Amino acid sequence: MAHHVSLNVDRLLLDPGFEGYKLSLDPLPTYSVSVEPGVDDVELVEEQYTLDHMRTYGMYNHLHADPWHHDSLYFVDRAGRLVNVRVVLDTHVEKGKPVWQLPWEGVCTQGRVCASLSFPSEELAAVADGTGSLHLLRTGCRGEEGTIKWEMLLSVEVPPASLLVHTVTLEGRTDCLLLRVEPDEAVESKSGFRTALEWITLSAASGSTCLELTRRRTLHGLCAPHYVALEPSGAALIVAADRPFRFISDSANPVEPELPCSEAEMPDEDENERQKVVLYRWQQSADDVTVTFSLVECTVKADVEVEVKSRYLKVGLKGQQPLLEGELAGPADADGTTWLLSDGRLEITIQKASAEGSQNWTEVVKGDQRGELDPEFVAAAHEAVSHLTTDDMMAEPDGGESFNVQELEECDDNNELMASLSRIDGETHSVTHMANIAGHQFLFAVGMAPGSMPAFCLRHDVDGLLWQPRPDSGGASDPLWQHVATFNALGYVQASKSDRKFMTCSPRASFAVLCECSRRLFLYRSPMLLDSPLYNRRDGRVVSHVARQQLATLDSSESILGLQASEQRLFALTTSSLFVLRVDSHGTPES
Repeated sequence: MAHHVSLNVDRLLLDPGFEGYKLSLDPLPTYSVSVEPGVDDVELVEEQYTLDHMRTYGMYNHLHADPWHHDSLYFVDRAGRLVNVRVVLDTHVEKGKPVWQLPWEGVCTQGRVCASLSFPSEELAAVADGTGSLHLLRTGCRGEEGTIKWEMLLSVEVPPASLLVHTVTLEGRTDCLLLRVEPDEAVESKSGFRTALEWITLSAASGSTCLELTRRRTLHGLCAPHYVALEPSGAALIVAADRPFRFISDSANPVEPELPCSEAEMPDEDENERQKVVLYRWQQSADDVTVTFSLVECTVKADVEVEVKSRYLKVGLKGQQPLLEGELAGPADADGTTWLLSDGRLEITIQKASAEGSQNWTEVVKGDQRGELDPEFVAAAHEAVSHLTTDDMMAEPDGGESFNVQELEECDDNNELMASLSRIDGETHSVTHMANIAGHQFLFAVGMAPGSMPAFCLRHDVDGLLWQPRPDSGGASDPLWQHVATFNALGYVQASKSDRKFMTCSPRASFAVLCECSRRLFLYRSPMLLDSPLYNRRDGRVVSHVARQQLATLDSSESILGLQASEQRLFALTTSSLFVLRVDSHGTPES
């Protein structure tokens, strides 16, 4: 059974007195380099029409940063070349240099998706070419001067339309995680599609130094995940999604199928109905509760015993076990209670007492299940509210306007009411830890340090809180997901940007950046210590820290296809250009 945990917010990282961002007119120095023959941007086809297709493929970040060298960027161009661009001077970025050619020649590229890249170590890279192949490459030391041609170590077949989302490497072993959206005819999949995660292990067989595919694991879910990553040990993966993911297959450890109960184990509804004994029927109003028993017609009043107290009821026949006895579901007025016997029908009217008693009762005697609501009372209740419902989906009651779902805003979408953050063990195939993130909008994921799992940012109230997975933790004092930084009011400001596309932050969380589909980037800096204090003209307070907002407009109307950030620079990729923006910190970050 999963261990349910909470995302514990570090109060020391919150700023309850945050007053907002001050717009800075300081320009961000910008320079660019052309991309020829252009970035390989694969557009969605007619069959890829769902929100999951848009999240997975349409919003893919084509610009890849090297975790070990933040000012070294990679992308795939239209010629199928993996291109490296490096910043060599503060005011100059070198022209892109190809480091590897994707083996597209002779391969059918119809229905392919964009190529994807991940760096499991400082000397390895993995590429999914979008046509159904995964390639593991030896890169050499990527930080050295000059361009080293990469060498292919292994190529394995993977399902079509797969994106590489994360990789980790251990001694002699590399684990790769791929994501795809595929057709699904199951009843549970209302859209006709499902999301699959392919977990592939590449390692050397015993007594050999050659790598090969040694294990393949598959998980399915009904929606595209917001976040998915492997633990550095390769023991488990962490998934944040609106719907759960579960293992479907494992080549090394068969997955136990979730079988429904057999017919012998399923309860017989008819038998249950026969076994259920209806001893009495009851109904209620705001003032009283009426309970009716069916007795033999020869029963006389002298044979009946009815005892009512403020919290107690006893009904029976003299000399026999009580028919009904126990604590009432609400307080009663014993003096106002009456009963009537006619032709074997015993009707007891219990007067409710006080405001507490006037509330609706869910039962007559606590824990007694032998009574049922009077069918006539139920029918009358349904009739009373029938005007509030309709079988006509386009009904317009009272001549009013019909409801228009297009008027719903993003915050009205209740898919995330089921959103959870889960750790799924790769051996047992079970969820070991789970946190409920319903109501916390997912903002972005970002790699903070080489070799560590990507951090993720969730909206908490108006702020954006950055959480770093700690896979070696999980105790009460050492949480599995640690709150490491706060972006003040980021949840609020990003909601106002209806054209937003990508979000990220610097490796030390000194600023967050948001870009629209084209041209504009918004930079939100953490409060910085001023060189000289300012004074608030309204109340005379000394202001020593100021949070700044800056706006940059790219000299291009092309769509932004990728966004990355280092501590000193922003990188924005369009179809034909890579823009570099200098974002040197002004002042000293608040400690």
